[in-house]
Amino acid sequence: MGSLSAPNWKAYFAAYQVSTDALTLDERLALAKPVIALVDENLDALLSSPNSSQKVYAALNIAYLNTLIPSLDARKPEAYRTLIALNDVLTATTPRFASCLVEHSFLNAIVRLHQRVGKMDDPTAQAAVLLLCSITLLAGHAAGGNLEVVAARPELCELFISQIIFLAVTPAALLTPGGLGTAARCVQMCWELTRHPTPYCKGFRELLQRTDLAARLLVIATVAATGSPAAAAGAAEAAAGGEAATAAAAALVSAMAALESGEGKAAAAAANTSDSNSPDDLFEERLSLAAQTASLVANLAGLGTRNLELSAAGLAPQRAWLLRQGTLGLLRPVLEGLADGLAELRHRMESSSDARDAGEGTEEEKAKAKQEQQEKEKERMQALGEHADLRPSTVSRRRLLDQAEGAVRNLFMLLGLPTVVMGSSEEDVVEACGFVIRHAYGMFTEGYVDTMRALRAAVADPAAASSSGRAFTTPYPGDFADFFRAFAGHVETVAPALGVQLEDWGVRFTGEQAARDLPVMQVADGVDARIAQSWLKGQIQEIINWGHAVLNLVRMADQAKMPPQQRQQAQQQLQQQQAQPPAFPPIAAPHPYGGPGAEAGTAAAGAASGGSNCASCGTVPPAGNPPFQHCGKCRTVRYCSRACQLAHWPQHKPVCKPAPAAAPAAGAATPATASG
Repeated sequence: MGSLSAPNWKAYFAAYQVSTDALTLDERLALAKPVIALVDENLDALLSSPNSSQKVYAALNIAYLNTLIPSLDARKPEAYRTLIALNDVLTATTPRFASCLVEHSFLNAIVRLHQRVGKMDDPTAQAAVLLLCSITLLAGHAAGGNLEVVAARPELCELFISQIIFLAVTPAALLTPGGLGTAARCVQMCWELTRHPTPYCKGFRELLQRTDLAARLLVIATVAATGSPAAAAGAAEAAAGGEAATAAAAALVSAMAALESGEGKAAAAAANTSDSNSPDDLFEERLSLAAQTASLVANLAGLGTRNLELSAAGLAPQRAWLLRQGTLGLLRPVLEGLADGLAELRHRMESSSDARDAGEGTEEEKAKAKQEQQEKEKERMQALGEHADLRPSTVSRRRLLDQAEGAVRNLFMLLGLPTVVMGSSEEDVVEACGFVIRHAYGMFTEGYVDTMRALRAAVADPAAASSSGRAFTTPYPGDFADFFRAFAGHVETVAPALGVQLEDWGVRFTGEQAARDLPVMQVADGVDARIAQSWLKGQIQEIINWGHAVLNLVRMADQAKMPPQQRQQAQQQLQQQQAQPPAFPPIAAPHPYGGPGAEAGTAAAGAASGGSNCASCGTVPPAGNPPFQHCGKCRTVRYCSRACQLAHWPQHKPVCKPAPAAAPAAGAATPATASG
């Protein structure tokens, strides 16, 4: 093995400083090519040799980088350019280089520089975040996706959290190219750090949940989706009501108080004095950030939990989170903004001849379209100014469509899944039904009926207009369009059914009552509380139907991304299981349950289908699953759950007779009868 030449970092940074103003990204990478080549060559030669760690440290001259970065003068533009130049090398060379930097404490140097800057909206601080994210993500890629080494560093985790909180309280700074890019990178880091089941990553996830970072993230998503700093005012007020009352949260909020009062005002003043970038110029970047942030919120709220249990007990954390003060108020503007953004994105895609999205035309046409796109991007970079490198990463519109659709789907699941009632005891059913009533009432009072109506119009009505007043000439044809229409129609039907009645009676649910099994109601003058309580208990069957409908909607959403042939088969199976018209009202059984005659009709219908249907809601067992359990007394009808059996007992009781002695006793264990 011959002698190795270390990269001349000093010469490279000096050349970058004098040339960067006139260089495109490709030209900058050409400038970095000698350094990139030496890094790759030295790593190939040394990583497999004995005691390679110290040899790599010397061969890559990491000592120079560890000394240079903390010593940069953050007040001078050279500091920002040095960080961007190093990032160019990182993203163009092998991920092993990032691993070596992590191993030799280079992250400490960047953190110290970020701390010395002192202002989170400063371009140098934002460039430090860019470099940190590049190194950690590339190092994680080189380690097979393992980010434990990052999650184990409190100073790094605190840096990402602090940036998110700062941007949540300074919406004017968020809506700049650097603010959007920094927020997107911090959200991505939080996503990566929370999706692994390793010990430190689990601890980081628990920290985010304890400090209620989801509330701050929803403020960011609202501002990003709407493009309006004013939208943060109401969102921040709602977020304050849901702040976790823990020592960790209090300490974190106190630590950020100076930023909120000092840097926040400075950032807002600086952003308001610059009109070079209107919010609409960054529409696609804003939509991407809103989508990523909303999906992270759904993850933190419990949808990202492995082996999520669809039961009253398993969905208890999601129920508790949704009933916290201010949560529904934070989710609604995000949904509205994403729905409007989806319609606008579709409009842009339909009116654009961009070959990178359409994927059509000859090779010559595609090449020409690509060249035109590059020229537009160059012009846009010049318009964004000298800190354009801080903008969010560009994604294709097709990819952006997937992100936004996935975010709306995740928020819908978050709103709908906890309404599933699958309790194994009467207490579970009562608790779950109490949640559904409070949840539906909250959705009604928070304006979700109007939100769902607007969403249905955006995906189904050719004459629909977005909140900005734009009329779209074609219906929304995205992969999740059918699911959006079904879910929106379902909420639009069910929420008023419960909410209007309670609103008319003057019923109010307080925070303390939200923790009880069945809500103790506060009723306006002139309304008998016993009548209201009786009405609530009478809604149990409708609530159970709601839960079954949500499960069907979940299956529909899962089908949206299936291959066409598989999707068609799944849709046919779902249609066989469903007994509801396209408007998606609560699922109804084949016959009304009004007395012995109706019961006989239901039994006949069950016999015609092999006796497998749930006698209460009409649901058919999913293909490949065991049959539903019989009534333990008469063994003539089946139920999908204890909840359905309890709800159906008043109708079934008159015809429930003991099974004949000769009846077969084989089969799964049956639940106890509701009468016992």
